[in-house]
Amino acid sequence: MILAGNETEYRQAAACAYSIKTKNLDASVSVVVPKLNKISDYWLEPFDNAIELPFITSEVTRLNDWQLYWATPYEYTIALDCRTLVKENHDQLWDYLIEHYDICFPSQVTNFDGRKLRYTKTLEYTSEYNLKMLNSHMFYFQKDSDLALRYFKMADPYMRNWQTAFAKHFAPQHVTLSYHPDIMHSLVAECLGEDVAVYHPEVFTYIDMWIAHQDGVIGRWKKWTDRLNIWASRDGKIKVQNYAINGTLHYAENDFLTEEIFNEQRDHYRTVTKRVKEIH
Repeated sequence: MILAGNETEYRQAAACAYSIKTKNLDASVSVVVPKLNKISDYWLEPFDNAIELPFITSEVTRLNDWQLYWATPYEYTIALDCRTLVKENHDQLWDYLIEHYDICFPSQVTNFDGRKLRYTKTLEYTSEYNLKMLNSHMFYFQKDSDLALRYFKMADPYMRNWQTAFAKHFAPQHVTLSYHPDIMHSLVAECLGEDVAVYHPEVFTYIDMWIAHQDGVIGRWKKWTDRLNIWASRDGKIKVQNYAINGTLHYAENDFLTEEIFNEQRDHYRTVTKRVKEIH
């Protein structure tokens, strides 16, 4: 499932869906939006379902994460931030998650070159509040699960009133000025009192360019896309610097998804699906 709330995000969600389906041929992918009449058919090509959020929505798209439990048409769901491209097959990941977890979030993410990242700006939450930090741009849950239901029920009031929730749990100097989905999901999990983090990052992880940029791993630039070279090829492949992206990439910056990169994801999807139809 991919949550999207405006025209820019519909485009990003479509690119994400194209990338998923070229690496995961049997995948069913749904886009979840505030209003179905606001998304053009132009963006719906790679989706199996377009779903309207069932409750009152926030203008900040990720504040609607709590609704995904009630919106999903699937028994097992991986939710992805729309600013993501998938360049790997997830078959083994699905098997692992379904076998071991009702709901879970990656506890470790990486830089584009494979190095593990630790977001030092959130270390104060770990040290001051003993908060176990989760990564939320990709997470999994099972619909027929009491734990998942309890998690999303708790996420509901927290996300709808995120500023109040942050002020209640954190000292004033630690209350962020803008919404931070990783901190929020970490807080909900902490308050739930259940372990929802995966400690096998080689199985469940992703590349997080937002953390890499915010933490100064790639230098002090306004945007990481101003600093690093990006190459794209006709078969949908992506390179950052000289590193081929073979995992799941949360690129974070809107200007990453150029017309060239978007078109290559779409065209590669069409080529792959055409081949599959010809075989069958």
